[in-house]
Amino acid sequence: MTTTIEAQDATAWVKDLFALVDVGDSEALIARMAPEASMRFGNADAVSGHAEMLAGSQAFHSSITAISHAIVHAVRLGSVILTELEVTYTRLDGQVLTLPCTNVFELDGEGLITRYQIFMDIAPVYA
Repeated sequence: MTTTIEAQDATAWVKDLFALVDVGDSEALIARMAPEASMRFGNADAVSGHAEMLAGSQAFHSSITAISHAIVHAVRLGSVILTELEVTYTRLDGQVLTLPCTNVFELDGEGLITRYQIFMDIAPVYA
């Protein structure tokens, strides 16, 4: 799988990234991040560095049964990729719900993520 943005359009890049999230491959997701990267989900505090992001990703995946991302739009503006998504969650109680989401990815020259911001109200997943 190629990680450099020059080799793929924004939609393909986002699709490849969320394929890792959807199967719960936290290690492969973190490998797409620069060592000094930060990730922030909604209004939660940002986490930085591979160890914190890996722990957060693993904890998140253990709090749900399944997740899948449908890409509505993805666009690249220089070193930034913006996405609009519909994210479907299967909660631990079996309830399935789909929520709107927007993400911002800032990339370095190697195509690694330096900042990952998720704009979403995840409260219904845990209600």
